[in-house]
Amino acid sequence: MITHVSITVYDKISVLFIIEYMNNIGHTYNMKIKLRRIEVFMAVIENGSFSAAAQALQIAQPAVSISIKELEKELGTSLFFRSGRTVALTESGRLLKERATPAMNLLLNVKDEIDNLENLSVGQLNIAAPAMVTQFVLSQVLSKFMVLYPKIHIRVHQAGALEIETLVKKEALDLGLTVYKGIQPHVETKYLWDLKNVACVSHKYYKKQGLDQNISWTDLLQQPLAIYPVGFHQRDLIERQATALGIPLNIILESENPTLILSAVRSGLAATTLPFAAIEHESEIIPLSLPEQEGDSLKVGACWSTDKPLNSAAKVLLDFLREYSSPFLNNRDIFNR
Repeated sequence: MITHVSITVYDKISVLFIIEYMNNIGHTYNMKIKLRRIEVFMAVIENGSFSAAAQALQIAQPAVSISIKELEKELGTSLFFRSGRTVALTESGRLLKERATPAMNLLLNVKDEIDNLENLSVGQLNIAAPAMVTQFVLSQVLSKFMVLYPKIHIRVHQAGALEIETLVKKEALDLGLTVYKGIQPHVETKYLWDLKNVACVSHKYYKKQGLDQNISWTDLLQQPLAIYPVGFHQRDLIERQATALGIPLNIILESENPTLILSAVRSGLAATTLPFAAIEHESEIIPLSLPEQEGDSLKVGACWSTDKPLNSAAKVLLDFLREYSSPFLNNRDIFNR
């Protein structure tokens, strides 16, 4: 007679645990029950006979009979009363059905979840990017990605470059988006975009100065400026140009928040330089072309830990980011608005 075996199958448990349970369903008997035999057992119950189970499983009827006999031998008890072509469960058979049914159902559900993940129907991603990238690039890119993969849930953490690198090395992120620096120790990197910097001025300033689509660094740096704090790419770029030209900076606003910087430019209080993505949809701000040198543009890359391979969803997101095309990414015709 089978001893009562207790297992909680309604908790979130792994496929391996289920299989181990099925393989050791009566561990006090020191035996192994093959998962396939449980499947055949359940098929006989569902279809009412050995022949119907064989047809449903697309195997020969003798194979069903052999599987059930082996299962009964391992358990040391009969599972079915046989009467002609029909069968009925014994007390032991009913107990096995009671224990096996929820475990088999959970196993099938987990298999479906794995299939969905591999097919990218579902999934969860944890990514991070600086404010500039999240506000002006990801806001456009991710909306298109999520239309294609609505069941992939994405959590976006906004952080600076150093924090992102730290989180990636700690394996706290699936993917980090930050300034591309090429090969890094303990980190895999992929180049994504080259965001062209433009001078940003208000319509009022543009008309007053009678400018065309170009402006020199000398003219830009002589204006009141709204810029990022030290350590940001845009700040480094402006300070490098100011040092080379010997022009002291007139900074009236310093902020990590791009919305505040844009507000100061929009009102005509200050000028700045930003990637075109920041002002692509700004009707009150005019982009002007600046003389460009190597290193002036903002190179954005993806990074992840060498010890944490990308999952299927992260791989597809990375491919999508690399292939994404927009005027602010390929820098075509950005001054013809």
